[in-house]
Amino acid sequence: MSDTKLKGTLPKDDEANGLAGSDWANRLLDDPQKQHVAIITFVTAKKDTDYANGKVTAIAQITRIEPVADDAEAEVLLNKLLDLAQSRTGQTQLDIPKPVAGASVLDLNAGLDDFDGDEGPDAA
Repeated sequence: MSDTKLKGTLPKDDEANGLAGSDWANRLLDDPQKQHVAIITFVTAKKDTDYANGKVTAIAQITRIEPVADDAEAEVLLNKLLDLAQSRTGQTQLDIPKPVAGASVLDLNAGLDDFDGDEGPDAA
């Protein structure tokens, strides 16, 4: 039985670490909930074997990371990622359209005070 884990360090070399420096640190801090896209390369850093149960774990290490700053380019790469995941898992991703910028949101509860029957237009 085998498994894979990721070594939790990024390359120390600024040439290989596109996240190094204040530009990406500021982007991450400015919008902590935003999902970002990056291209990485990785190698096998080591192999761990649990002799008690025979489980072998490959430890992958990122050798290069380049974040994608352009939103259109990031969307193309994210779609490629989803295609690859679908090929690997056989599960189809739902294609949910993104909200249109500036569009109004329909409030299905507009005009309703509450739902307990004590208030509203017919309350005594």
